[in-house]
Amino acid sequence: MTLRNRAVIVGVGESDIGRLPHMTGLGLNAQAARRAVADAGMKHTDIDGLLTAYSFTEPYFMLGSVLAEYLGIRPTFGGSVVVGGASPTVMLHHAAQAVATGSANVILVCAGENRATGMSRDQAVSALSAVGHPYFEAPYGVGIPSLYALVARAYMKKYGTKREEMAAVSVNTRAHARLHPNAHVKDPLSVDDVLNSKPISDPLNLYDCCLISDAGGAFIVTTPERAKDSAGQARLSGRDWRSAHTRASDVRAKLD
Repeated sequence: MTLRNRAVIVGVGESDIGRLPHMTGLGLNAQAARRAVADAGMKHTDIDGLLTAYSFTEPYFMLGSVLAEYLGIRPTFGGSVVVGGASPTVMLHHAAQAVATGSANVILVCAGENRATGMSRDQAVSALSAVGHPYFEAPYGVGIPSLYALVARAYMKKYGTKREEMAAVSVNTRAHARLHPNAHVKDPLSVDDVLNSKPISDPLNLYDCCLISDAGGAFIVTTPERAKDSAGQARLSGRDWRSAHTRASDVRAKLD
């Protein structure tokens, strides 16, 4: 079934971002959700669908149900998606399918948590190490940076990518982030800064790795008919997603 122009994003919202010890994971999601609803020109009672991601800091197994109660909404469509950093785009996929098929009319999609202040470094390392294969990776202490380092090294070998070119990715990302008034870090970053930062897992250094922030984000998905009254809107022209492998030990030689 094609979803082209059958779903519309009509509101977006971000929580405060940075180190926010006074905010919980639920609070960050709620703040982002309220701002998204306001941006869409809607009320929370208009929401009849809710999609959430997951949390390492909140002790809730069914995060979606807890967040619905926290927000004071009663959705008839919902779920929690656990696909790592791809979760928001996969949730958009599910939300678009839901409004296109009539399963819901106005869906709130939100994700975020207080990982910067809600857990210690050791807790974060322990939680993320669980992403590795429980028999072939985790017992040997491999962490997320090391798994990505293996992929980076293989990519560099196959395509002849230089270390300076890899560092330019972080430089470009920081340059774009500095254009956003709500960015966690606004200091400029150079290739030399990346190359001279603390080694984490060869070939990756500290500034090759993503920031750890307390943050939440949300957006509202609805039908084109319902979106007619919204001032700003973005129609979904296409979507797709695929899971090629779950763990680094499942990656085959082909990187394309």
